[in-house]
Amino acid sequence: MLSRLLLMWLALSFSFDIKLAPLFTIIGFLLLRAINSIGLALDPVFFPQIRRMKMTRPIVIVGNPRSGTTFLHRFLVEHDLGAGMRLWKMLFPSLTLQVLLRPFVPLLERFSPAKHHASAAHVTSLTGIETDDPALFFRYFDGFFAYGFFLAWAEEDVRALFDPETRDTSGRDFAFLEKMWIRHLIGEKKGRMIPKLFSLTVRIPKESVMVVTYDRLMMDFDQLMLEIMAFIGVTPSDELLAIIRTTAERQRQFKSAHHYDLQRFGLSAAKIRDDYAPFLRG
Repeated sequence: MLSRLLLMWLALSFSFDIKLAPLFTIIGFLLLRAINSIGLALDPVFFPQIRRMKMTRPIVIVGNPRSGTTFLHRFLVEHDLGAGMRLWKMLFPSLTLQVLLRPFVPLLERFSPAKHHASAAHVTSLTGIETDDPALFFRYFDGFFAYGFFLAWAEEDVRALFDPETRDTSGRDFAFLEKMWIRHLIGEKKGRMIPKLFSLTVRIPKESVMVVTYDRLMMDFDQLMLEIMAFIGVTPSDELLAIIRTTAERQRQFKSAHHYDLQRFGLSAAKIRDDYAPFLRG
């Protein structure tokens, strides 16, 4: 972890001539790691059921960003089909720490970087249901977020650090996620987790996978949800069926307010078409 933090400092120092702020980030991550390690160690003392509880039949949502996964994830969680992680609980996965910090969450929200995220693209907050990848970022300064936000700016190509063919961290990551999910189920008093991940879970056996396309999420949500319910073994109530029908109508009329400015990234529509032509032919 320390080597990746130092690499982050070098990347930001040379790319943006920012030297002091990344040092505070390093100190913050190391303090967070130390505090959470103490809290996680204390959890079995105050919550002995942690030792007995096992994960059973989680509903894992896997997909690329901007593919409708957040909408599906939050719909399932909000309608009590399972428990999803809130961002502040990924930041502090210890149940002991969560009990102590819960009264201060509104104050932490005022200083959260999440409030600067473009809401037209993705509404987020410390108390919002989120993808679980940030939990690995907070714990190890590693993975999708560490590379995308920081280490992609390094002068050298460091992608090998995140390529599972050269550095497979799945054993470490799954062990931590399961530890976090079990605590979350106890804290939320739920029996089933609904995690969402960009990474790792593409390893799921094919027979456990249901493919959900963006077009169906938008235009055929009611029928799609019936298929999802059957796949996860849930019989929807009449109330939930009515909510699904109402949501389906809104989905068919939905238009995102978020637009990408290609010039901002040095791109054009013609360049994108040319670059992707080999993949789009046929």
